[in-house]
Formats: sequence, structure tokens, C-alpha cells
Amino acid sequence: MVRAACPVSFNDETRIRVSTSGVYGLRNRYKRARGFTLGKPENFTHESRALGRAVVQRNAQEAVPNKQARRLATLLRRDGLTLTAIAAELNAHGYRTRRGKEFHKTTVLRLLKHNPVHSLPIF
Repeated sequence: MVRAACPVSFNDETRIRVSTSGVYGLRNRYKRARGFTLGKPENFTHESRALGRAVVQRNAQEAVPNKQARRLATLLRRDGLTLTAIAAELNAHGYRTRRGKEFHKTTVLRLLKHNPVHSLPIF
């Protein structure tokens, strides 16, 4: 890669403006190299991560679209459809995940795994 020489010379004011305008990643790298602690270490404990995972899982289970899709997926699985076929059926009927994405066999598997009343084997 060839770099062209910059025709403008940077004065101190420009250097300060550039250094504070979004080059935080580079500045943080230098801070870490000098021994600074970045972020909040208390947010990275095992307990706080487990709490975050639990909240995400609870939100997914309580989402109304997921409950409706889980009900249909359970019925389709009882009829003997594969996970891929169930995903195609859910997508064809307009069901989406809580985040608005299409269903895939993995998301159907997770949906059925977390079904508290699901008694049939899912594989």
C-alpha cells in the first residue's frame, strides 16, 4: 500500500481534535500497555455473567412470538417433522425469533429444548 504525503500540516489544535474524535481504541491500547485498568472489572465476574445469561434466557422464554412458535414447533415435532422442516414451516407462516430473524434448525432445537412441557425426544 502506497501512502500519499498529506499536503496539510497538523498543528497542535488539529492534533488534539483528532486525538479526541473517536480514536478511543488506539488510545485505550496505549493505556492498557501502561498498566491502566479499563472498564469496570466488577462487571466481569462469574456471578454477573451468569446473571446476564439468565436474563437473556428468561426474556427469550417469555417473548410471546417464541411461545407461539414453540407451541407450533412442538406439534410439528410430534407429527414427526425434522428440525429443518419445522424451521421452514415456521418461516413460511411468518414466525420470527424474538429479534426478528428467521428460524433455522438450531434455533428450533433451542426452542424445543427450553420447552418446559415438551416430553418427546427432540433429536
